[in-house]
Amino acid sequence: MKALLLLVCCLAIASSSEAKTFPGSNLRAPDNFHLTITEGLLEELKKLLDYLAKAALDAVHDLKQNVDKLISDASQKAEDLLQLANESINEYLQEAKQNLTVLGSQVAECVVPATTELEKIAAHSYENTKKCYDDLVTRVRILTDNVEEHVDYEIKKVAEIQHIGVDCMVQNPKLVDQVKCILDHIEESNAIVKDIISDVGKLTSETTREIVSLSNDTRGCLLDVIRMSRNEVDKVIAEVLQCMKESNSVEDVE
Repeated sequence: MKALLLLVCCLAIASSSEAKTFPGSNLRAPDNFHLTITEGLLEELKKLLDYLAKAALDAVHDLKQNVDKLISDASQKAEDLLQLANESINEYLQEAKQNLTVLGSQVAECVVPATTELEKIAAHSYENTKKCYDDLVTRVRILTDNVEEHVDYEIKKVAEIQHIGVDCMVQNPKLVDQVKCILDHIEESNAIVKDIISDVGKLTSETTREIVSLSNDTRGCLLDVIRMSRNEVDKVIAEVLQCMKESNSVEDVE
């Protein structure tokens, strides 16, 4: 309806111009603008600006909302993975400690140092799982800052559209000049909206890919820590068994 009204207005302006034509693809008003303008037309043009501004603002708000949800979901999953990783590490360590407790009654000199070593492995493993999570938090912060920077810029561009109507009213006391002023800025406003919507689409895709990437990296990091922790525990147990074997060999010789 609004687009049709604007097109009719432009065609009417073109037909009333004696010196130049007014192509439908160019929304700038001719200099010799003699068409009788009503306040109703002015209001419709202002509504058109409001419509363009709202379309751009809605796109920006949708971007912010979608990114916030993606980040929230990714952060929650990372917290869950961190907890599961720590539980897995702790479970494996506790099992190893129980085995050492059983062996301790036989060869204490082999078991006591191993128990201390397991405590070091535990502390180091928990430190590394936290580092995996902290790395995710850092990347999320960088991602969020980038999105916020885009959002701030795009909101400023929306404000430019919103100010056109007001500026045209303030700077032009005559009704006909107010309408000409708005018409002269419609094409520019439409271009701003198209750029914003395009940028929002690209940023949404880039952000989604980055969140998937950092989530996978965090999962891989935690799995690596679990694997290294278990390897270190297995190595300690193997050393204890070797120590016991050597101790028994000495006793047999004696």
